[in-house]
Amino acid sequence: MNLFDRNEAAEDFQYLLDQAGIDILINNHPSKALITTPLLNRIIDYDDRMVSTLDTIKRGDLVTYNDKPFMVITETEAKRNVTYKSIMRHCNYTIEIPGGTELVYIGDDWRGFPIYEERVTEWIDFPVIADNRKFDITGNEAINIPENQVIITVQNNEDTRDFSINDTFNVMGSEWNIIDVDKTKVGLLIWTAERI
Repeated sequence: MNLFDRNEAAEDFQYLLDQAGIDILINNHPSKALITTPLLNRIIDYDDRMVSTLDTIKRGDLVTYNDKPFMVITETEAKRNVTYKSIMRHCNYTIEIPGGTELVYIGDDWRGFPIYEERVTEWIDFPVIADNRKFDITGNEAINIPENQVIITVQNNEDTRDFSINDTFNVMGSEWNIIDVDKTKVGLLIWTAERI
């Protein structure tokens, strides 16, 4: 194995993928990757895994591994040698978000004009990481948040981008109201929510 020859390194990694790679889905697209446990797993409470693949991965991607949803939580803007490597975290909850609406006729007003109400016609289940702690910049220190609040990390996509402060969602058997949206991590949205 010659790590300085990129072509040879790519061939060697492809050989490793062929021999020991695991079939995964990255945003519902088939891929093959090496999945390992990070050596420096600073936060024991999470099921974090290192994913290494020849396919492009980026922060916020949803990876299906062993039929379980994981979210890529570290920034991966460029290949490391010949592979893309990142840390992914198990999505411990699923929330329902509205996927479509329709106008439903409910009657007429006093002048005889029709009154319509917008109703949700379908819901989308969306994997998230829910936690009751915030971590400092280094990820070494946890700051507990009030009991009636939760931190929800979601993939930044067309459906989740529509959510803003004062929107609500259901998770963990409770209804929650978004009180803050953190957009500082490209690929992720981090909602601070308060139990209603």
